[in-house]
Amino acid sequence: TITPKNVNGTATITVKSAATGNYEEKNAMYTVTVNKKPSVVTATEIEASPTTYYGKKVTNYTAGGATWRIFYVDSTGKYGERDTIYLKADYDPSRLAGSNLEYSNTHVLRKMNPLWWSQRSSEEANWKTKEKQTAWFCDPQNWTSYFDPSQANYAIGGPSIEMYVDSFNKTHGSNSLVYKYATGLPLNPPGGYGDNFRNVNGYCVGASGTYLNKGDAEEGSETSSHSIDIDPLCHNLYFVSYGDWWIASPSAYQYPAPGSTSQCFFVDYVNGRLGSDFPKGSEGSLSGPVYSGSIKGVCPIVALKIDSVIIQED
Repeated sequence: TITPKNVNGTATITVKSAATGNYEEKNAMYTVTVNKKPSVVTATEIEASPTTYYGKKVTNYTAGGATWRIFYVDSTGKYGERDTIYLKADYDPSRLAGSNLEYSNTHVLRKMNPLWWSQRSSEEANWKTKEKQTAWFCDPQNWTSYFDPSQANYAIGGPSIEMYVDSFNKTHGSNSLVYKYATGLPLNPPGGYGDNFRNVNGYCVGASGTYLNKGDAEEGSETSSHSIDIDPLCHNLYFVSYGDWWIASPSAYQYPAPGSTSQCFFVDYVNGRLGSDFPKGSEGSLSGPVYSGSIKGVCPIVALKIDSVIIQED
C-alpha cells in the first residue's frame, strides 16, 4: 500500500504469492517513488481563499531564475485587468537595484500607485528623486529578465505600497495596514533632529486603522512603519529574515526638512516593519546605503496573463 498523499518520497510494495502444490510461498519487495500531483488553481479560487494560496510557490513561472510566489489577485481591476494574478519573487541577496533613475514610460507606474498619481501626474518635471526611483521601479523595460511574454503582461521591480497593503490585508484582516497620501504637516515640533516633515509627494502608512502607531522623532507619526508579525504566512511574502527590499512607492517622509533628501519605502528585516530610506546611497546607486548590515535588494513582481498557476504543495 502506498500511503503518502501529496508528499514526495518513496514507498515499499510487498508482493506475496500463495503457496500451491508446485510452488512454495514467495515474497518480492519493490521500492517506488511517489511524486505529488501538481495542483492547478485559478484566479477565482485564489481570490476566494487568499490565506490558503497567498505565499504558495508557483512552478510554471520561472523567468529570471527566481522562486515565484502568489502575491495578489486583483479582483476589481484596481491595478489593471480584473482577476490578474500577481507573483512576487523571493528575496535574493545578489539581486540589487540598478544605478540610474531613467524610465521610458509611466503606464504601469500610474496603475501601481493610483493615489499618488492622482496628485502628482501633472508635476513630472518637478518630481523628486524618490518619485523618479518609483518610476524606474515601475518601468517594465528595466525588468525584462523577469518577463516571460508567453505567460505575463509585464514584470516590474516590486509591489507598490498600495498593492503591498492590499495583499497584506487579504491575509491578516481588513485595515491591518492602512495608507494615505501625505498632508504636508510637520511630524514634530521644529528644532534639531525632530525637525522632520511629511512631504506632500508620498504615502503615509499605519496600522489597525490609525497612523499614530509610533510617533517618535526618527520615524514620525504618519510615515512611521508598522511592526509586522513574523509568521509562516509572512515569511518570504511580506517579510524575509535576512534582507531589506524596496517597495515601488515614494514615502512622505523627508529628512531632515523640506528641500533635503527624500525617501522611498522598504521592508526592514531587522525591525520587522515597513520603513523609508534614501533612494540613492553614497555611491549614487539605487541599492541604497548599508542599513543594519544589509544592502537593500529588490523582489520583482509579475502580472500574469494566464488565469491559473501550478502551485507546489507544502
